[in-house]
Amino acid sequence: MNLLNGKIIISTRPADADDTIAPVLKNEGAEFIDFPLIQIAETRKTRFKEKLLSKISIFDYVVFTSKNGVKYFFKYFENISKKNICEGITFISIGEKTSAEIRKYCNNTVITARGNTSDDFLDELKEIKIRDKKILLCLGTLAPDKIQKELSINNMVQRLNLYTTKAIQNLPENTIDIIKNRTYDVILFTSPSAIDNFVKIFKETGLDGHRIACIGNTTGQRAKWHNMQPVLISSKARGDIFAKELIEWLNINK
Repeated sequence: MNLLNGKIIISTRPADADDTIAPVLKNEGAEFIDFPLIQIAETRKTRFKEKLLSKISIFDYVVFTSKNGVKYFFKYFENISKKNICEGITFISIGEKTSAEIRKYCNNTVITARGNTSDDFLDELKEIKIRDKKILLCLGTLAPDKIQKELSINNMVQRLNLYTTKAIQNLPENTIDIIKNRTYDVILFTSPSAIDNFVKIFKETGLDGHRIACIGNTTGQRAKWHNMQPVLISSKARGDIFAKELIEWLNINK
């Protein structure tokens, strides 16, 4: 028997994101509604960006915290030999999925942090003891500067914002009605930006009583900042663990 028969789950994650959550929940019989509230886009080309990437070889390390950073980094060099770009550079990434994305483009050394948060990442970097190196930190525009500050203590660090997060404005009215009427079981959030856009859309009709689940403490804390209390915050920022914990919660709260 499927554990989630009759359950309606709404996902707010970007439409182009790799989804390890939906297949698990659908397999258990859930009705899964995609309702992306944000989209990821490349930052515009600037002279600073072009100048920095044109001298990529001066860096000892290039650091990525997400697959989006990898995607837009190599997109810039799509008409240039990847061998020449990667020569002499060691990549550092958060999570195996980000490392796997790097390996699609080149076979350089990739140091993979086992954790999925910036705190985990910094703890592991301390073990590596990187000092007196030139580091390019590839991030999104909304990423905090915590990693940059910590790495800058003993290194020369240059931040480069390669992608940005935009709120989606035109949304399906039928899903909006389902949310307004609370005729769903849970709404899934995987980023603080999606929380922010949800609040903008539904603040006038009230935020009380919405059953939301968040992957990762950062997203959960943003919900609480808006006075929304998640029914579930995943114990780890991993899609497979999040899906398992959702199934358990939905079965307890029938």
